[in-house]
Amino acid sequence: MVIRSRKTKKRFIGCSNYYNGCRASSPLIQRGMICTTKAPCRVCAWPIILFRYSIKQKWTRRCTNIKCASREVKF
Repeated sequence: MVIRSRKTKKRFIGCSNYYNGCRASSPLIQRGMICTTKAPCRVCAWPIILFRYSIKQKWTRRCTNIKCASREVKF
């Protein structure tokens, strides 16, 4: 679930039991549109999100886990 910090107003993703003690979380992009999906990542099984920074840009898929091997930039 997408959570916004009360202090810093930043967005991050956390599990559904986040407020009751679960601390599994990962940061999200701060600007742009985010759409959550129920599809799990093939590598780490965390949820996949769709995001885009502007209306002209296409939707991009990315794993929400910051330590996932699928997020590595390939040049």
